[in-house]
Amino acid sequence: MKKITSTVILAIVSSGACLAEESIIGNWNCNMTSEYGDFTFNLTLDAGKTYKKETNIFGTTNTDTGTWKTEGNTLVMNRTKSITGGKEKESSQEFQRTIVSNTSTNLELKHANVKTSCSKVSDESSYMLTDPVKEMATAFLKTTDTGSNDVNKLDCKKAVFNAKDGIDTMLSVGEKNYKGGRLSETEYEKTKSELTKIEKRVTYDNCSNAKGTDLSFYKCMSNDNNHVAHCGKKHNF
Repeated sequence: MKKITSTVILAIVSSGACLAEESIIGNWNCNMTSEYGDFTFNLTLDAGKTYKKETNIFGTTNTDTGTWKTEGNTLVMNRTKSITGGKEKESSQEFQRTIVSNTSTNLELKHANVKTSCSKVSDESSYMLTDPVKEMATAFLKTTDTGSNDVNKLDCKKAVFNAKDGIDTMLSVGEKNYKGGRLSETEYEKTKSELTKIEKRVTYDNCSNAKGTDLSFYKCMSNDNNHVAHCGKKHNF
């Protein structure tokens, strides 16, 4: 039996970026082509608007960190620190790159005669939540532990509507997080599958014939002030 767990909730509610920039967020493996030769580097653009660029040139790793933003079809990166050969120094410089194309898996940039082609890394370790997003997700989880009281009178029409509406919202947010690079494909498919199976269990007939913990779940969902995540956790649905 599939149940609503804290892991599923955390994966779904952890959103944090503007939709216009969702597809550019993530960890990218890039190849830069110029008249001076070809170079590869790893670029991480996170939802907190900070970036990290690691380039290996002739056996030496150079790391740049700073902030990023988009202005129209331009990616603007403001470098604040640079590490070369293990030595860190303050380094303030702005870089602007034209976004030629951008999908959920590919990113192409251009500056003068320099072309950069990037592919999104599928490694789940790249899908890290920023501190503000973690705080928001944690706060949401706390609300699912409290919620409002169950009602004594069962209202199956209201309970089924509230439950399905809540699950549909979680599925929608989960898809946005996946497309925005804040949720790995593996985690997205897992949570989508679990929520879909739970949604199929929520029916008027199931509610009308419910007993035990299922009945308690539907009574909980009969209260408009409760969220399906709270009722699911509270009554082990």
